[in-house]
Amino acid sequence: MGEKAGYYLIACGTSRYNNLDDNQQLPCVETELTRVVNLFTEHFGYKQVLTELQVNPKKDELTRKFADWLQHDERQNKDTVIFYYSGHGEYYKNDRHYLLLEDTDPNKVPQTSLPTEDLVRPLNNEGVKISQILYIIDTCYSGVGTGDITKFGLEVIQKYQPVSRENKAIAVHSIAVTRAKNTAQPDVFSTALEKVIQDWKTNSYEVNIYPEKIVDKINKIVPTQIASYKNSGSETSATFFPIVSKNLQTWEERKTYAVNNLWDILRSKIDSSLYFVNSFLLERNLCERFLLNEQNLLEQLNEFSTQPILEEICPLIACSEWCWLRFNNQSDKRKYNPTLAQKIKNWQSEIIGYREGVNLNKINNSIVNSFNKFKNKLRNETPRLQLEIQPELDKNNSGNFSGFFIVNMNLWIQSKNWILARFPEQLRLELEGIEQTGSNKSQVLLISLNRERCLSDLIRIVRYSLSDSLDTSINLDIEFFLPFEFLEIPLETILFKYGQFEKALGKEYQIYINSWERYFDKDYVEIAEKINVKKRLLWGKARENPKSLSDNDLNNLERDIETLLERFDACDIYLGTSPSKSILKMVDATLPIAIWSRNVNKPLVECKLNILKWEDFPRQVHQLRQNIKDPEVTLFWDDLYSKPSERLQPLNTEVVE
Repeated sequence: MGEKAGYYLIACGTSRYNNLDDNQQLPCVETELTRVVNLFTEHFGYKQVLTELQVNPKKDELTRKFADWLQHDERQNKDTVIFYYSGHGEYYKNDRHYLLLEDTDPNKVPQTSLPTEDLVRPLNNEGVKISQILYIIDTCYSGVGTGDITKFGLEVIQKYQPVSRENKAIAVHSIAVTRAKNTAQPDVFSTALEKVIQDWKTNSYEVNIYPEKIVDKINKIVPTQIASYKNSGSETSATFFPIVSKNLQTWEERKTYAVNNLWDILRSKIDSSLYFVNSFLLERNLCERFLLNEQNLLEQLNEFSTQPILEEICPLIACSEWCWLRFNNQSDKRKYNPTLAQKIKNWQSEIIGYREGVNLNKINNSIVNSFNKFKNKLRNETPRLQLEIQPELDKNNSGNFSGFFIVNMNLWIQSKNWILARFPEQLRLELEGIEQTGSNKSQVLLISLNRERCLSDLIRIVRYSLSDSLDTSINLDIEFFLPFEFLEIPLETILFKYGQFEKALGKEYQIYINSWERYFDKDYVEIAEKINVKKRLLWGKARENPKSLSDNDLNNLERDIETLLERFDACDIYLGTSPSKSILKMVDATLPIAIWSRNVNKPLVECKLNILKWEDFPRQVHQLRQNIKDPEVTLFWDDLYSKPSERLQPLNTEVVE
């Protein structure tokens, strides 16, 4: 996520003056400070900081602590700051404006007071990243003080002149409560400011109150004390007074607490919670990534907490309601957990008060309706999980294999041409001790997939998230997109945990392979179009009978590439046993369907496939893998089902100088 804007208030002033007469003391300053703090924190969501400086700060302490706070690592480029100061101010002709402090000597003001411009000097330090700051100087002759601030602010802006949009200058704004030659009356400005803000929030629909408009309204209330507004010339819009409801402010303050509490509840049954939240993501039509662990769950809950309320529905509370319905479902004996369900309800009761405009009944009805619609979409479908596996090239673009494999995944529903989930993140598999021959690479890839379990575990999470969505068992078809040199890899033998045992993927799922190059290599564009013509004739409305090709039809043709290509171009299906590399190249370049035995001692005819029912090949092959021990059959299947977007990632074999 990107950085969030922080709103910070520094409010300080001097009420006691050790070297001034009793009639020059300002006990009302403490009242003014309390009024200003309440005004900005309650109405605009500001967080008060440096509270130890609020009353009677020391000169060196004030500038040092302010500078330290500005340079703290928690400061962000979007932060907004208001600095309010109340007390005595003095202007020395031909010099500058000073803020009189507790120990100020009236006979040595320049030496014992704080130059007002020194409040701006810390902005000049390295590492200060705030966006904008507003100084409100509530003293006598403050018009001179804000003039000093503006002058120095221009110097700061000049120094921090941005070289890019990301490196913007700090915007310096200021409000003086009176003119340069006038004195200020105690308690007048803060009282008028409070009235203006309250009236504005009650009667205005604006989302932001601009400082110059506030000053104009204050001057109408207090015409004897003319306030003024200045800025440093920055183009940054002054957004110091956003109109934000108190409930929204509270949610901003409480959402981290809310997320962490819900996370603690859900992770007490992490496996079930992951399935439930994944199914909630699927119900929302598009899942950017499945959640695999506690950290993923926390990140997703945080993301829900930042999303807006739409039609009285808060995404975070909706997710909790979805989980509550699942944990409260007595028909699911394995996941039924009334204690945890009650904890979720208790969490909702506490949190909903902080989300203005949320309707829990509407959330519940929406969840139930969405769930039923989602079940109807999936009930008569067999979702297909598509996995793209490719060797990663080195970063030098030399065409050499880096030693890693990249896996991308998509989950589709066929009839709606509807993608349920997309995985922009790539699984990256590191292969150790790999040699550069194709056979060894295939073997090491298979070993890695079995060892890491990441692929089989993710497949199970996808499947059971769908099953939880439907309250019934559901299966997946799995389509692997493989580069040509990996077409012989027996992916159906990958093992996954099955209770206390292990089971091969091919015995649980319908698995087939497809050509990676057809969909991701720009050099295959023409080939892919010719194959698409065949696919439309096979699976389209016309439903032409396919033309098949067997090993017997290819005797003595492997060296006659031109004739071999003509034979394959004229057909739709290849059926064979232990095909050579040249035959597999023809399959890759010309056919939508091919099925072969990888073992020369187990010819395809022994597998008892019904060739006349070619459309049923995926199910037939699945039955073979269930009923025959290691049939060693590969199904190459490229139908009209939705395919991955063509990202055109060519396997580069040329060295770029």
